[in-house]
Amino acid sequence: MSLIECKNLSLGYDKTLIQENLNLSIEKGEYVFILGENGSGKSTLIKTILGFIKPYSGSINYSSEWNKKEVGYLPQASEIQKTFPATVWEIVLSGCQSQLGIFPFYKKEHHKKAAENSQAIQKMYDIVADLNKKGLTVITISHDLQAAQKYAGKIINLEKREVLK
Repeated sequence: MSLIECKNLSLGYDKTLIQENLNLSIEKGEYVFILGENGSGKSTLIKTILGFIKPYSGSINYSSEWNKKEVGYLPQASEIQKTFPATVWEIVLSGCQSQLGIFPFYKKEHHKKAAENSQAIQKMYDIVADLNKKGLTVITISHDLQAAQKYAGKIINLEKREVLK
């Protein structure tokens, strides 16, 4: 039996249906990346699997080896990040301006920080991969296709509703 099996799962929040009749399984010891565009239901799926949100319909079955007390969950955004002092428009504009060599939010030292963050993210993936090699089941929600291709034993693309690898 799979560690987690979703059958005909329909999920969403605030009365908005995001995914319908989703069927997937996660095996014990697997390293799974769940990919998809913003709004495709990645975070909603993991919150539903973890019991933070109730599914609209369908079922989630857990094997007897599933122990909710042994689950680690690192959410995408903290309260501090939610109060970041820039609007989405300003962030998008800064991205467009950076192509012209204009960096409204960043100074030279920020480029060094970005490189350090990239290295930290790589190190995090390596640590998690080592834990997975020791038998830990890992589910990662991401937009990072390259990391998914490098580390995952299974890639679930919610937007395309396909399982790769």
